[in-house]
Amino acid sequence: MKRTEDTFEFPQELGKKLRDLRVRAGLSIEELVHRMVRSKGFRSHLSKLERGKLRFPGLALIADYLRVCRASFAELVPILDKYTSKPVPLELAGRKRVKALISRLPQEVRTGLDKYDIKTSVHRCFSGKTPLEPDKREMRIRNQARAWLERNRLDQVLNTEMDNIGVLPVLAVRKFVFDYAHKLWRILKQTRPKPGKVVRPDKRAKPKEQRLAEAEDIALKENVVPIAGLRLIRKRTLEIFEQMEKAGELDYLPTLAQARQVTKPLSMGLKAPTTPTRPGPVVPARPEVCYELLPHIRNLVKERMEAEGIKADRLIRYFIWLQELAPIALETQPDSPERTQRTEALVNATSDPTLSHRVAELYFEVFEHWRPKLFREQRDRGEG
Repeated sequence: MKRTEDTFEFPQELGKKLRDLRVRAGLSIEELVHRMVRSKGFRSHLSKLERGKLRFPGLALIADYLRVCRASFAELVPILDKYTSKPVPLELAGRKRVKALISRLPQEVRTGLDKYDIKTSVHRCFSGKTPLEPDKREMRIRNQARAWLERNRLDQVLNTEMDNIGVLPVLAVRKFVFDYAHKLWRILKQTRPKPGKVVRPDKRAKPKEQRLAEAEDIALKENVVPIAGLRLIRKRTLEIFEQMEKAGELDYLPTLAQARQVTKPLSMGLKAPTTPTRPGPVVPARPEVCYELLPHIRNLVKERMEAEGIKADRLIRYFIWLQELAPIALETQPDSPERTQRTEALVNATSDPTLSHRVAELYFEVFEHWRPKLFREQRDRGEG
């Protein structure tokens, strides 16, 4: 039977261990040959064995060697276990195929796909499951590359859209937008009928529109982006999905040339900051403030902005911008020089200071109306 590249070969470490056992027994190599009842010319054969130069010695030879040295196979077990604990040849063949596939990709993409292969395939081998065939492992990597191509295209459109409408570069907001769009994309992929495949209707499965509506309701409860913004994200996601579906880009795997063009999606690794990105806390840590009312105040201001006819794209921008006004309202008194100075600095940094100034006025009006309920100490004194 033809030996594979991963067939066990007698290592030098094992040969050195045999030599140590012979020395421990107080035997020279000539005495070993004599006790094994072999000819003098057999000395060179045993010398190769001890130097690890005999690639495939027979089990009978090893057994006779240990017998003469009065040693057991247990002496060799630690060294043999290093080989038997290695991945099986089928696993190594698949790993080699994946390495060859990703070797010419950009470093960032190569690292990501390599981690994906280890997570989905290598761990499978060590958990006792049947190793995947090399063809199937390569197919998984190409599928992942296609998913990255789709995701990166979606991320780029969303990122450009947020820049166009003036969404502040707040990581928490951008991460929310990306996560919501990816959720919509998964729904579209899961509810899309695959070409050439007849799918039996599942009465338990929810229709696509119902799942999209439920995702919107959940996102709306987060109170990060208003309904107009969520609808805009949904519209852009559907447009990209329909374009790729019409071009057939959702049904075939990318070629190696296309895979080389993939880059790491913008949203990968994007996490909401654990500390404020700007100096000072967004909301001061004062236990006497009833923070639960701040989202309600923002919604009331949004209604005022809608009543004044502010367009939807600007409405999204300023709804998020209200978070920047919250610490000013909480930390300063009405009509104080400090509030005026901090507000002017924030307003002048926007693209439309006139409209920003009006939005700030609306926010402070609503905020001062709710001040007694926001600050518990003031409310208690008022009740007293």
